[in-house]
Amino acid sequence: MTEPSELSQGTAVWLFDTKAQQYYPATVVSVDGKAVKCVTEDKKEVTEEATKVWKRNPPLMEAADDLTTLSFLHEPAVLHALFKRYKTDDIYTFSGPILIAVNPFKHLHIYRNELIKAYAGQETGKLAPHIYALAEQAYRAMKLQETNQSILVSGESGAGKTETTKFLLQYFAAMGEKGQDNKIEEKVLESTPILEAFGNAKTLRNDNSSRFGKLIEVQFNETGNISGAMVTTYL
Repeated sequence: MTEPSELSQGTAVWLFDTKAQQYYPATVVSVDGKAVKCVTEDKKEVTEEATKVWKRNPPLMEAADDLTTLSFLHEPAVLHALFKRYKTDDIYTFSGPILIAVNPFKHLHIYRNELIKAYAGQETGKLAPHIYALAEQAYRAMKLQETNQSILVSGESGAGKTETTKFLLQYFAAMGEKGQDNKIEEKVLESTPILEAFGNAKTLRNDNSSRFGKLIEVQFNETGNISGAMVTTYL
């Protein structure tokens, strides 16, 4: 929502198409009280209330890797930033301490051992947003603060929660199994098909959707190596 005083001729804005249920770009032509006349990219004139107009971010900021750095943080700005990043296969975006992941529905070469080594020991924000960055933040905090850390992976059916969990375990395994032959990560992942046999179902967006919550507890010893793991399900 934008106040009329914040708008003037030439201001780049977002408008909402109620029929198409999507936002589209426009430019302010004039402001008369609370009525804002705009022209769209296809040269159509539209008049909307100022409360239904959202200011656009400068082009250089539209695809920011952290949404909290946007000048204008609202729904159309967030959706546009995620869309622009998605088009260039940048599926991860930070929003402060939250990592947003958009399912690419294709294989991306961004989960290699070389990248795990690159993110190891790096502070959040120094490298591009990645699930490894979030994993490193939790792992480092656990070692420095000597307290338990939690990562909540949530999303709708087909969003990629199971795959995200696998990549988290992959990172923790690399950090916490130095010099060990015991593949805790593999043992935890091998339990997934068994659990899915009891609690998966087909949905509109996913043929193999989990119908249960899952808590995976990875245990580390004082040196930071994995010493065990436990999976608890909530049907």
